[in-house]
Amino acid sequence: MGLRQQLEGVMARLRQQLEGVVVRLRQQLEGVVARLRQQLQGVVARLRQQLEGVVARLRQQLQGVVARLMQQLQGVVARLMQQLQGVVAKLRQQWQRQLQGVVARLRQQWQRQQQQLQGVVARLRQQLQGVVAGLRQQWQRQLQGVAGL
Repeated sequence: MGLRQQLEGVMARLRQQLEGVVVRLRQQLEGVVARLRQQLQGVVARLRQQLEGVVARLRQQLQGVVARLMQQLQGVVARLMQQLQGVVAKLRQQWQRQLQGVVARLRQQWQRQQQQLQGVVARLRQQLQGVVAGLRQQWQRQLQGVAGL
């Protein structure tokens, strides 16, 4: 087998290896993105369920209070309705504060994960550039060896 054929064979194998590395890296990145997406969807689903439960419990509590108030005197009803509105407002404020805290934590987690993912991509890009540079140098040395013959 001639040197040219050997060089072409080496280059073909190196190309295949590089393509395999790129495919594996792409699959790994896609897996990371998919896991992050699943985790985020799970968090959103749990938050939605929690919020629906809170709303259902508040609705039930409010209906019970209203039913009792309707049986009492009109003056008592007016005072209790004012108190109930205050309680609902406080609960809403607490819920909004808690929800804002959860959203802020989720945003921070997402940003950290994005930064980590960007770091992974940067490291993979550097590794790939190093592999390509090494292959290029090896190929050039081999070509110079062939040209020297």
